[in-house]
Amino acid sequence: MTAGWPRYIMSIEQHHFTIRSATPPVIEVDSIAKAVYVRFKRASVVKTISQEAEHMHIAVDIDSKGEVVGIEAVGITQFTLRGLLQMACVKAPTMDYSRAKYSPTEMVGAN
Repeated sequence: MTAGWPRYIMSIEQHHFTIRSATPPVIEVDSIAKAVYVRFKRASVVKTISQEAEHMHIAVDIDSKGEVVGIEAVGITQFTLRGLLQMACVKAPTMDYSRAKYSPTEMVGAN
């Protein structure tokens, strides 16, 4: 800390979300960018909320109804879907994780 400079403490408020749909997500993986996007539905994003995470960026995209569109994680080299949801403070109690679809980002536009 530099002498004479005021000390600022920045805090990110943790938000908690629940996904009520049982529809499995599409997980878009970009290994070059070390990024993952877990898409729960196709909708316009009206708000993005950053969640506090160690060693990576995690953001939750929200639609106009306040529902989760997707979760973005950047700076990630390996993950489990359950672990990523936990880091983003998102619960999906009715989701069947085994049915999630994985897609490399270069194939996302082709689907």
